[in-house]
This record gives sequence, C-alpha cells and structure tokens, in this order.
Amino acid sequence: MTNRCSQVNYRLLYTLEGHKKAVSSVKFSPNGLYLASSSADKTICVWDVFSGKIVAVFRGHRQGISDISWSPDSRYLVSASDDKLVILWDVRDNKRSRILKGHGNYVFCVDYCPREGVIASGSYDSTIRIWDAGSGKSIRSFVAHTPSVTAAHFNKDGSRLVSSGYDGLCKIWDWRLGACDKILRSEEYPAATSFVKFSPNGKYILTASFDSKLRLWDYESNRVVKTFSGHVNSRYCIFSTFVASRRPLIACGSENNLVYIWDLQSEQILQELEAHVDVVLSVSSHPCEPILASGALEKDKTIKLWRDDDAMFPFGGCSVWNIGIIKYNRVPSFVFLQHLKLFASPNNGNVKRLVRRGTSHRHMCTAKVDPMTSTKVEQLTSKKLRVVSGVQPTGYLHIGNYLGALRQWVLNQDKYENLFFVVDLHAITVPQDPKGLADATLSAAALFLACGIDPSKSTIFIQSHVKAHVELCWLLNCITPMGWLERMIQFKEKARKQGENVSVGLFDYPVLMASDILLYQADLVPVGEDQQQHLELVRSISKRFNSLYGKKKKVVFKEPKPLIQDSTSRIMALDDGTSKMSKSSPNDNSRINILDPPDTVKRKIQRCKTDSFMGIVSDPVGRPECTNLLNIYAAFTDQSLAQAEATCREMSWGQFKKLLTDALIAYLEPIQTKYHELRKEESYLKQVLKEGSEYASSIAQETIGKVKDCMGFVGTD
Repeated sequence: MTNRCSQVNYRLLYTLEGHKKAVSSVKFSPNGLYLASSSADKTICVWDVFSGKIVAVFRGHRQGISDISWSPDSRYLVSASDDKLVILWDVRDNKRSRILKGHGNYVFCVDYCPREGVIASGSYDSTIRIWDAGSGKSIRSFVAHTPSVTAAHFNKDGSRLVSSGYDGLCKIWDWRLGACDKILRSEEYPAATSFVKFSPNGKYILTASFDSKLRLWDYESNRVVKTFSGHVNSRYCIFSTFVASRRPLIACGSENNLVYIWDLQSEQILQELEAHVDVVLSVSSHPCEPILASGALEKDKTIKLWRDDDAMFPFGGCSVWNIGIIKYNRVPSFVFLQHLKLFASPNNGNVKRLVRRGTSHRHMCTAKVDPMTSTKVEQLTSKKLRVVSGVQPTGYLHIGNYLGALRQWVLNQDKYENLFFVVDLHAITVPQDPKGLADATLSAAALFLACGIDPSKSTIFIQSHVKAHVELCWLLNCITPMGWLERMIQFKEKARKQGENVSVGLFDYPVLMASDILLYQADLVPVGEDQQQHLELVRSISKRFNSLYGKKKKVVFKEPKPLIQDSTSRIMALDDGTSKMSKSSPNDNSRINILDPPDTVKRKIQRCKTDSFMGIVSDPVGRPECTNLLNIYAAFTDQSLAQAEATCREMSWGQFKKLLTDALIAYLEPIQTKYHELRKEESYLKQVLKEGSEYASSIAQETIGKVKDCMGFVGTD
C-alpha cells in the first residue's frame, strides 16, 4: 500500500467473501447501513456494513449481473444483467419486486433516479430505457450510443441523465423527452468511454475511458477541467466514484489490481490501495464516512472495505461509524431493526439512535426526523397477516372462481402477505390425463397473473414444487382420527358418485389441505360458506398437534381464521339458479369460463335459464336465476346489487341479456389478452413459479423442522 500524502491514510477494515465469480459492482446504500454487491455468479449480496455479514441474497437473473443501484430510501435495489432483464428487488421483504423487460441485448448499466421514482438502464442494443419503478412499465426509450451504452447516471435533482458509450461520447439527456441537451466531446477524446457520473453537487461530470484517464468536465461549459492518470484501464468498464471526505477526492479501480485515490484539486495520486489479486472493477464511497468498498475479478472474487482512520467526520461529526449514518440532519427512511434500536423522543419527534452494547457514549447522537423521509417504528415492526389459498388445475376456471377467489386475491394483495398456489396434488385425487394436467397447471398459473396477481407482492407457485406439503401431510395423518375425515360432507358426496373407485387420496384430501395451510403458518384462509367445514378440521388438527407435541405450552401451528368472502361473490350455475357454478359440471353451458371467447359468452348468456316474469329484480327465493344473473352483472360493472337492479328493473330479458353479454366480454377481454401473452412466454411464467416455490420452500422447511423436532425425529445437524 503506497501512501503519498499524510492527510490520507486508508487501511483495510475487512474482506467480504461470498461470491463465486467476479464482483461486477459494489454500491453503498444511501442511508449508509448496507453495501450491495453484484456478481457474474448471478447473485446480489447485501452486507451489513457494521459486521460484514450477509443480510440478504437475491437470485433471479439467468446470466451474470453487470450493475446495481439503490433507491433513494434504501429499500429497493435494481439490477442489470446479460440476460436482457432489469429486476427490482425489495430489500426489506427480501423478495423480487418487479421484472423490467424490453431491452433486446445485454443490459450494461442501471441507475435509480433520486427524485422521480424512475429507473434508467442502458444496453448493448444502443438504447436507454426509462422505467416507472411503481408499475415496472417502460415509459421512454431512445437510441443513445452506438454500438452500446456503457453507463448512465442521474443528477442530484433527477432532471437530467448523463450517459457514456463505446462511441467515445458522453451525452446529457432530458430523459422525459428523450432529447439530447449536450454532448461532451474533445479532440483528445478516446475511442470508447467506459463510465460516467455526475458529481454530488451536479456541477461536474466524471468520465473514465479506455486510454487510462479520468476526466472531470464542467457541466455548464462542456470542457475538461481536470485530468487524472496513473491507473490502467484499457479493456474493462471500471467504476469510479467521488469520495466522502473533508477534502474533494475521487477513487477508481485499475487493471493492475490497485485502487487509486486522487486529490480533485491537485490531480495528484494520494494513495494506492493494494489488496486484490485481480482487476478491480468497482469502487464505491460511503455516503458520509471516509470508507471505500472495492470489488475484483474472477481470481479474487472478494470485496474489500477501507477506512481513512486519520480523517475527521466530514459533516461536523454528525455521522457515526459505530451505529449508522445521519446525513444532512435527516434520519434514514428505512432501517433494519436488527442493527438499530429506535426510541421515539417526546421532544418534537426527535429520534435517539442508541449504539449497540460495548460502544462508548460519544457515539450517541440525536437528529430531527424529516416527516417526508422517516419511517415510524410501528411501521417497521408491524407485520402483515399471511393469507394462503390455492386453486385446482382441473376443468376451466370460470367467473365464479374469479369473483370468489382471484379478484379477492388481487384486491387484498397490498393488505396481506399472500401465498397463492396451483394445487396439482389435490387434482390427482381423481383420474387425470398427464399431458392435460401439465397444461392445466400452467394455464391456472398464467390466469393468476393475467387476472392481476403481482409476483412482486404475492408469492405464486405450484404445490408439488414444494415437497414439504406431502411430508407434513403424512406427519399430520398420523395424529388425525379417521372419524374426523369420515364426517366430511364433500367426501361423502363424491364417494357416492365414484362408488368403489373412490381413492384413499380423496378420503385424505382434507389432511393435505390442512398441510397446505399449516405449513405456512397462515393467519387467514379465504373460504366460501361450503368450505368452512374443511377449515374447522384444519383448526382441529392444529389444536391436536399443539396439545400432543407442544413443548412447555409452545404453539407449533397457528390456528388459521377464515377470511369470509362477500356473499355476492357466490355465483350460481347458468342452468340452475340454486346450484353453485362448478368447473366440474359436465354441462359447459352451466358456466362462463374466464377464457371463453366472445361468441361463446354470447351463446351461453342467450341460452341460460330464465323465468317468465317481467322486469329484472333480485328475489333469491322466487327468482333465483334472475337474481344470479343480476349478481353477475353487478359484479362485472362494479355496482352494488341495488344499483344494478335500479338500472335493469324495467328491461326485458332480451335487453338485459345483451347488456350482460357486453359487460362480460368487455371485462374479460384484457384478462384473456394478457393470458395468451403469458402462455407464449412460458419461460417467464416458469421463472415466476420457480422463484415462488423457492420462497415458499424456505418458509415450509422452517415449519417442517419445528414439527419433526417436536415429534422426536433425529436431525441431520
């Protein structure tokens, strides 16, 4: 380690090891609590800056990750990859939030706008795309550099975007219009520019190029005001950074395995950091502390954290290494409680941030809470209730399934933590065609998404992909009395129809259902009136297991409560207003399937059973068919039953059927369009299901471990 200035003395704090391949990017979170790293091994690791331990690992890209960026509130990470995808990750909930698709080639760079809630990404397809972070939709796309965009970065107020490319140019964009405001160009400029970044104050732009030089440009005049050399950069897109310090510094990696630190004013190298054994691809500066992170290529695969022990606190001593960061008198909007304890002070909403045990009193500080950026302790500690539900992939999902289940799931997915799955193991309790079952399973999953289930908010998976369902079912079988199952009404009804062919699986169906629910420690289960008996059995099994095996009155399983659906969501058959619409009915005209084409919907409505009375009114006892059709119309036009009745009271059956047909076709059309798009992109659908099953398995294995431990099984540890 070469130190050329007594005023800078960076020393190695520690080495982080976790990636299996080259570390492509390292970025500190804006609140200073975490460091994120991406790698060619397709993973993103989030590290606790205090302890150096991994707190989250994200997997989902199919190829190596080239760049990452944090959201301003430090809750989200966005990543760019060679698989042409940009993915938004929810760090707090440790799950994928959104997949942003649109680029036609490798995505090299990504940046999260500090103000506008948008994301910019640059690709080898020569384009920059601007994405809405909330919806995941591409709101702007423009050709920026040929053949490739190598870097993109927003200025501090998010109004402008600067980009670099292999064409040797840097361009400043009004990204809302996709218009280029300025082009940074000079006579000595090299053939390719590998990196570009706005200075923290937005007045300068730092560029790196393949001639082994860094240049500092004045934003207003478009001129190079400083040039930095000494490092080696001829092949790689190496990240540079401005350094948080009491004096203006910049840092950059190098192909000779060093990290260089320059004085911004004198253009002199102040220090060369030696620790890596391969090319240093990325360097990141802590937002407040004189701390650097660096990541290196394949032979090294490590991340180094460096600190200037001789430097004073850069912002008047208000930032504290031991306990986190208070930047510009603002409390971070998102913190992990496992690192900090927050105590609300009665004095004007101040928050005291207390250090962990073993640190001195000088590391205690108080800051005023900014109401626009702070998060209440109750919000951080509150936990959503977990909802678990599934749908069988047998028959065709119809509008009764949609209103009674799928639409309710969509409406509640922001309110609860949801796990929705296709229950293919339940489907085989009756004979199934293997090819038909596989297609029906994917079809049901595609309909989940087409109807509005958001994989970033809800977990979607296939039941058989989580092996613990079957394992827990067997364990629960061994404590469930047969008499409980013999009393189940649905088994008796189906057994009468199947006669001697009735299977043990059908008899044991309720225990598998109990396994589905208890495996995930569900708080709520959406049920209709005809399913409450099954849920009561689940609660009975839970109580029995807890009574038999609960250690020292410790509860192993939660007792789930019913989430009763609105009675108006119970849709009856078109040929019998007193029987529930069923996908197992042999008469296809008894139901409107979600995927029925317009001509089929029209035909079924025209032929549905009605009565001879005048007027369209609600009368469940005297006119069940009329009441059912009026319920359907009300549900698909977002009206109450009373409002629908007032609209249709004076209509003839012909008028009403046309009105109902048009409403159904208009409502189902976008769902069907989305469904067919998803079926064409089967790889995306399977990726969603794979990630969902991985998350569900992590919950399931924890439950299985507790159950087997209580029952006396010998563990593998």
